[in-house]
Amino acid sequence: DHPIPRLTIAGGFAKIAKLAAGNLDLHSGRSQVDFDWLGALVAEVGGDARLVAEAEGANTANQVREMAARAGLPLADRIAELARLTAIEVAGAGIVIEVVIFDRDGELIGKCDG
Repeated sequence: DHPIPRLTIAGGFAKIAKLAAGNLDLHSGRSQVDFDWLGALVAEVGGDARLVAEAEGANTANQVREMAARAGLPLADRIAELARLTAIEVAGAGIVIEVVIFDRDGELIGKCDG
């Protein structure tokens, strides 16, 4: 009823990863990070088989993010891109959507603008 021209979605890596995977309810009790899916994304952005296996066996999404960052892989940017696509599916293509991801220290670690 009240269209807006631009939307910015900001959050931590795990919450935005859930959105990127297609989850709209990001509460920890109602959706979980899929580590096999994250492992596949690590491979997609250039991770080797060892890193993919480590990602699939990780305990937290942040561990996967840190592993990818140490390897110089743009995983957070890819997560932001996929989250943006999920948001576009919900909001429609008429809104410019950007997604930004911050680490626990408040540093920008991933971004995709529309």
